[in-house]
Amino acid sequence: ANATVVSIFARLEAYKDHKTLLRAAKLLKNDKNIYFLIVGNGTLEAELKKYAERLGLDCRVRLLGFVEDVSKIMNITDINVNCSTGTETSSLSLSEGMSIGIPAIASDYSGNKYMVKNGVNGLIFPQGNYKRLAKCIIDLTSDKALYTQLSQNAKKRFFSELNAERMTHETEKYYFEMLKNKAR
Repeated sequence: ANATVVSIFARLEAYKDHKTLLRAAKLLKNDKNIYFLIVGNGTLEAELKKYAERLGLDCRVRLLGFVEDVSKIMNITDINVNCSTGTETSSLSLSEGMSIGIPAIASDYSGNKYMVKNGVNGLIFPQGNYKRLAKCIIDLTSDKALYTQLSQNAKKRFFSELNAERMTHETEKYYFEMLKNKAR
């Protein structure tokens, strides 16, 4: 009941950089209240399982594979992590987490910086920097006021800017502007 669940929802591919999360988990392995869930499948599944075992994380990390309906996992998640080093524009899992007030910790890669405003609705760490990621996790688990503030702001940002209706409206507006400019 008092555990902190840190989850990553992403394909198990090199550009999603799950190894950074596992290295951070190793630094935090003596904190008996932090558990890590890795949700997704991909070409690195067997390699990541072996890596987690080699790091001695068998009791702290669970690779859950592909999950059709992630809502149950999302609802037990306290911190939503994205470690991407490639192909990230606007992470659906980050916005889903924000919709229910889960603060994110995300790498500073591309669209992550748009989704997560550092210190506002989550925390940003430099790509691949597992020590900084571990510090961000500790910051959120040890500072309840910070956690609450980021949680509230995550939800506000989702409903004011990142929801499907708003994003559809903005995309439509952009296309209409392009068509208007083309007609000139």
